[in-house]
Amino acid sequence: MNILNTTEIVEALRQALEARNYNVFVDLFEGDAIFEVPFGLQQNTKRCQGIEAIRAHFNIIAQNPSTKLL
Repeated sequence: MNILNTTEIVEALRQALEARNYNVFVDLFEGDAIFEVPFGLQQNTKRCQGIEAIRAHFNIIAQNPSTKLL
C-alpha cells in the first residue's frame, strides 16, 4: 500500500481534477468518504456519502457536455 502525505494527496487531487480524470480523483478517496459541495444555489448543493455515490456524481459530471468546454 502506498502511503501519501497530505501535500502529495492534495497535488494528486489537483492534477486529477485539472485533467478531468475523475476516476483517478475518486480512487484517492477511502470507501466511506464524504464529498460535499456546500456552496451555490440550494438546488446545486451536493453531499455524496461513500465512494460509489462519489463515483456516480463524477460520472454524471463527465457526461455533461458543458464540462468539456471549461
